[in-house]
Amino acid sequence: MHGRMMTRIGTTLLTGAILLQPTGATPIEADEIVTHDNRTEAGTLQDKVLTIRLVAAPGTWFPEEKDGPGHDVYAFGEEGGPLSNPGPMIRVPVGTEIRMTVRNAIPDAPLTVHGLHDRPGGGRSITVPAGATHAVTFRVSTPGTYFYWGSTRETTALQRRYGVETQLSGVLIVDPPEARTNEHVIMIGIEDDSGSIPAERLLYAAALNGLAWPHSLRSTVTVGDTVRMRWINATDRGHPIHLHGFYFRVAAKGDISGDTIYAVGQERTVVTEFLAPGQTMSVSWVPERPGNWLMHCHNAAHMSPKLRRGPHAADAHEGKNHTTEVMAGLVTGWHVLPADDDRSGRTSEAIGARQLRLHVQASPPRVNGHPALGFVLQNGAVAPREDSDFSCRLSTPHTVPIAAPVLAANRLCPSRLRESFC
Repeated sequence: MHGRMMTRIGTTLLTGAILLQPTGATPIEADEIVTHDNRTEAGTLQDKVLTIRLVAAPGTWFPEEKDGPGHDVYAFGEEGGPLSNPGPMIRVPVGTEIRMTVRNAIPDAPLTVHGLHDRPGGGRSITVPAGATHAVTFRVSTPGTYFYWGSTRETTALQRRYGVETQLSGVLIVDPPEARTNEHVIMIGIEDDSGSIPAERLLYAAALNGLAWPHSLRSTVTVGDTVRMRWINATDRGHPIHLHGFYFRVAAKGDISGDTIYAVGQERTVVTEFLAPGQTMSVSWVPERPGNWLMHCHNAAHMSPKLRRGPHAADAHEGKNHTTEVMAGLVTGWHVLPADDDRSGRTSEAIGARQLRLHVQASPPRVNGHPALGFVLQNGAVAPREDSDFSCRLSTPHTVPIAAPVLAANRLCPSRLRESFC
């Protein structure tokens, strides 16, 4: 038997908090929703049978912890414990039978839950009337990364889910027979308003495992470690997931019903991987040099300072640490320590790297009364001529090119890049 319980991580109860709700929304009675990092399994596992009791109810969610206001939403929880965002994680060995009850404590609304079905298999959902409890049993026979999600509008697609119901999501992982590995499991969450086009809906919050940057995942690893991650996109829109500084390997892609695990040699090596609504992926990467690095959604709106709602909102960028004081939303941070025998501190010159230099320039005011800022690439030892279009002088109205230069690099041929501010 596994001892399984939901843990409370990094949340603070705020008395008299301001709750964010869509205009015209009816206030609801709300308990605090805790967040967790998808490392503790829910339910009780015995003799290859998992027994778990879920509840869905209104709650108050704090994606920015004590730094921001509360958000009035619906969430899942385990009976006898707090509501949580993400919902309770279901993680079992392949071949497990899952016996579950779902109680709908959301007033005056039916609850439709997707993803509580056999693997392989799909397409089945359950609907629980307000105040009722529904029992469901299913078996998972295929390893993979899956999830479950709910709606109070009987929606069948994530793209049509919005508002207070957007945080009704939880992870379902089926492990292979061999021992499971240490990994990060990250569920992407978006809270938004209604609208026919998801990408144009007004954003209220963007979070990873229920927390928005800089409160979301920060991890310390060592050069040479293998970092393994599972990403689950339970939102109404796509997310290009981008890693700074290193490549990552995509080992599997899937969705709520199936997971394609790539054979050795078929895995793709990328710096950015797009996750469509409802998609999942398993990835790994190895930090090759020390430093501080980010992995985040590359959609600017999903890491915008406009997502900061509390007193720490970044209205002005000047004089601030852009990473920790301006960025927000779907961002994770990685502090890479040098290994004991680390040689990554060698300069690029020592290994014959190509030398590149970017000149950062400013023109006289020409864009809404502001100077235009731009780059010009110096490729080699010869600097751009001062009387060229790439001059740092401010006397010519159009000295800064609109399009930045393209930096073409080969992974196997190191380059060293320097910046020069004019």
